[in-house]
Amino acid sequence: MGLGNRSCQGEWRDEDKTVLVHCVQAERRTPAIAAAYLAERTGLSGNEAFNAVTRTLPGTRVNRAFMEALMRLWPHHREVGVS
Repeated sequence: MGLGNRSCQGEWRDEDKTVLVHCVQAERRTPAIAAAYLAERTGLSGNEAFNAVTRTLPGTRVNRAFMEALMRLWPHHREVGVS
């Protein structure tokens, strides 16, 4: 999950394009990428974003390394787009 991927997804969504994120079973990688996108774009903490994804994808399985990255990169809820 590199910064380039986050940037591309955001740019495409800003252009109102649909972005499909998929891996074979959508258990670890797909939810992690979706949570990173949510955290970055909505201001949720990594944990809040992961929980939101888990509600949508109930088959989500925790990958410790992905969760650590989410918590390190987005440790707290924050306001987004406030001028």
